[in-house]
Amino acid sequence: MLLHGLRGLVLTAALLIPAASGASEGNPGPVAGHGAPVEPGTNTARRLEIPGLENVHDLGHGLLCGGQPRGGSGFDSLAAQGVRTVVSVDGMEPDLERARRHGMRYVHVPIGYDGVGTNALRRLAKAVSTLPGPFYIHCHQGRHRGPAAAAAVARTLHRWTAAQASAWLTVAGTDPRYVGLHRDATNAPPIPPDEIALIADPLPETTPVEPLVRAMVAVDHELEALRSQRGDAFGPASEAVAAAAMATRLSELFRESARLDGSGPAGGELRSGLTEAADQASHLADQLAGVRDPAAAENTFRKFTEGCARCHRRHRDPPANP
Repeated sequence: MLLHGLRGLVLTAALLIPAASGASEGNPGPVAGHGAPVEPGTNTARRLEIPGLENVHDLGHGLLCGGQPRGGSGFDSLAAQGVRTVVSVDGMEPDLERARRHGMRYVHVPIGYDGVGTNALRRLAKAVSTLPGPFYIHCHQGRHRGPAAAAAVARTLHRWTAAQASAWLTVAGTDPRYVGLHRDATNAPPIPPDEIALIADPLPETTPVEPLVRAMVAVDHELEALRSQRGDAFGPASEAVAAAAMATRLSELFRESARLDGSGPAGGELRSGLTEAADQASHLADQLAGVRDPAAAENTFRKFTEGCARCHRRHRDPPANP
């Protein structure tokens, strides 16, 4: 269903994540292996600053959580941490080739912004219980779905309290509007080992996702690149040329997204919004590629991102009060 798929889209505003006390600089060394003795109910989350990864925290119990590994450096860093199994809850197809080259196993359990869900939790618990650790659980930026999934696993397997799970989501910067993520992370029930042994759910390296979700994942990555290229009103002319190419690709991605079939009452309204976003991105590309007017380009970019936020509130982000 279109609306269900929209709950899994990967377009969020960046949130600052405060560094947890005890965070180390540089490469802090491997985390404790899976099964290392940890006092029941403890929450030992600490922030790690390592190359190729963002928003990384060590939660204890052989669990790491953060953003999607960026290229070879991200997987190099995971290998340096001793990670053996990578669990993605993002909609993007995992980088299986790089993971395999680094001797790691991927498990792909995509979830949406509306919650972790019982079936996903069962697979996550099975993966962390039966595959070799340490484990790295990630979404795209490591702020919302990944932390919620990690907290649910810690609740289910390591006896975190609801208060500890909630406190961790605050540290991770998980948006309180995603009430389903907060609910499922704090309410995840314990699953005894004998029940986990009976879970027949598969643990696939990659899981198909809806076409619209795939398209929005691509939009998110291109928009992130455009933000980084933006600089001070899109910087000097050389940067504006690169930004114009990104805006052009965004325009095409939005147009392709608008052509995808969707069901449900939101279909026509959503397609209209995607078409409008495509037109705005195309206009921005023209401004950046033509006579330089940084102020005009900045204004177009602001209107464009405000339109994205309105669309998210309408079609993706759940209400603050469920």
